[in-house]
Amino acid sequence: MELHTVDSSMIQAFGYEADSQTLLVIFNSGKTHQYLEVPKEIYEQLLAAGSKGSYMRDLRQTPAITASAPSLILQIRSPRRLCR
Repeated sequence: MELHTVDSSMIQAFGYEADSQTLLVIFNSGKTHQYLEVPKEIYEQLLAAGSKGSYMRDLRQTPAITASAPSLILQIRSPRRLCR
């Protein structure tokens, strides 16, 4: 998985693996979240977003996303590899 580093107050880097539809996001806080079953269109929208942090914040607040604490793995039900 190729990671894209970004200039963001919220996100350090992110990457996408098309075969498994996994989106990996490394936040500036040091937390790493992986999102499963993410359509390629969501990844492409994140790539194109002017503000990556705002895009992720809006995405994480949609009803389609549920968090399974304490694993920090968030799942996007219908429309998620760890590395550093």
